Amino acid sequence: MTHDKKTVKDNEYLSFTFSPEDFIRIRREFRKEATNEYFDGKKLPQEKRYSGRHFSLDKVFDSVILEGSMTLELPWYHNIGSWDGYCEYLASPNRTLIERPSKIIFNYKEFCPIGQK
Repeated sequence: MTHDKKTVKDNEYLSFTFSPEDFIRIRREFRKEATNEYFDGKKLPQEKRYSGRHFSLDKVFDSVILEGSMTLELPWYHNIGSWDGYCEYLASPNRTLIERPSKIIFNYKEFCPIGQK
């Protein structure tokens, strides 16, 4: 998906598909760049552990090849990756174009609320 010629590689939360081979390559590159809990047998300081959780979309999906792929230009898009972006979407007329999911999705009752049977 694209919007204003932007994709996930431009740090936008736009969907795309990739092959199993692409996934393996992306995962391998991510693991090469990211830190874990330990490095060279020593425990890293708390702030340096699991650095991949702070990677931006463009860093994670940098190796994805989108050239030559089939794309669909979206008529509208709101980046809801932040509270301000989500509020912007809720204030837009586009929010009326998305219907509320049916009760079967929101009516899941594995856990009962406290004090109710």
